[in-house]
Amino acid sequence: MKKTLILVLFLLVWVNSADARKYDWTNYKYRGRAYFDAKTYKQAIIEYTKALELAPDDGQILYGLYLYRGQSYCFEKLYDNAIKDFTTAIEINPYDVAAYAERGNAYFQKGWLDQAAADLSRALSLKPDDGISYLYRAEVYYQMKEYKKAWGDLKMARVYGQPVKESLMQDYERKALGRGAKKKQEMDLF
Repeated sequence: MKKTLILVLFLLVWVNSADARKYDWTNYKYRGRAYFDAKTYKQAIIEYTKALELAPDDGQILYGLYLYRGQSYCFEKLYDNAIKDFTTAIEINPYDVAAYAERGNAYFQKGWLDQAAADLSRALSLKPDDGISYLYRAEVYYQMKEYKKAWGDLKMARVYGQPVKESLMQDYERKALGRGAKKKQEMDLF
């Protein structure tokens, strides 16, 4: 009986210990990622939120959790929440490109084009070969009617591995050249 009581007390202490908390937050993180991969974003948000409540105060861990939860919010079209999470991720690590690119995309989805362009430009200053940031910024510039910049960014997105349909390239090119094929010879973006 005494051994059982000691075992129960040990388990209670262990459950409340930092090791148990660490084990718990990682389970939530992995479940969050599984739900994210399954495109069940509402459930991913719940799991990432639980992981954030239990995670240790470690910048790298928190950065990843805020980033992934922010992406989940974006897929649920909860852009204000996404922007808050990406902003927190940037505060934790202002030198990683992903949070800037994702926040730029969230700004774009809200129609905040100047903020989107600024974040995507910051992402590209941190990682000049980031194809997804070029792709996102091309869309922003296109909406801003800055067609030459949009076409240039779309070409760079393709150079850095982003799949871009030829019809989209042609549309951007027509807009950049003012719909006239004659101007193509006069213009040399790259």
